Amino acid sequence: MRITTALLAATGLIAPMARATDGVPPDLEAAILARALAYDRSLSSSAGDEVTIGVISLPEDPASRRQSEAILEAFKELSGRTIQGLPLRAVAVPWDAELDLKDTLVGLEIDALYLTPGLDEQLDAITTAAQELGRGTLTSVEMYVRNGDAALGVVLSGGRPSLLVNLPTAREEGMDLNSAVLKLAEVIR
Repeated sequence: MRITTALLAATGLIAPMARATDGVPPDLEAAILARALAYDRSLSSSAGDEVTIGVISLPEDPASRRQSEAILEAFKELSGRTIQGLPLRAVAVPWDAELDLKDTLVGLEIDALYLTPGLDEQLDAITTAAQELGRGTLTSVEMYVRNGDAALGVVLSGGRPSLLVNLPTAREEGMDLNSAVLKLAEVIR
């Protein structure tokens, strides 16, 4: 079942907002993703003193860089909110093939990964690290979710924001999503 803006507002997942034209606005996307993460029962046991979302981008790709800047700003605007009683923080994680991604994620205490567009060639390494570390993946790229490269995505469906969940990927990444959020999402089984 697809989520509509009105349904999300009625359930408290977001405040009512205007429909997007070029994609889901970053502030709305960040709010939906943060609220969806609140339904991950495994998050509180893996997070430290805060929930940290690492925004992975490809610095040389303009679209990836723009999305990274926009979603980081949107998550920053949510800094007063909590997820499962823990403060929310987002940090930039520029892709660097020379660095060990798992070590970087552990060092930055990343609890979830946001994947920007343009990471197609890096997806295998990112999904492997996410699965090995038990970190959920988030994105605005519908094909990343549909292809199993990300667990949660906020995409436009019929001109409205929709939460898309790839349940097998979410489970492989250690996520334990409450059925309440699954009832509101389009679920890929």
